[in-house]
Amino acid sequence: SPQRPQIEYGGAVILPGGNVTARAGEIATVTCTARYGNPPPLIK
Repeated sequence: SPQRPQIEYGGAVILPGGNVTARAGEIATVTCTARYGNPPPLIK
């Protein structure tokens, strides 16, 4: 069965309600992962 989507930043899972902080001008890469999901997760 599909797992719940989760947001990851820098290899760490961001808990629901958590924040990601980046300095002005810095590029922050976040990913949304969920195993066995169809369709795959998407960040808008």
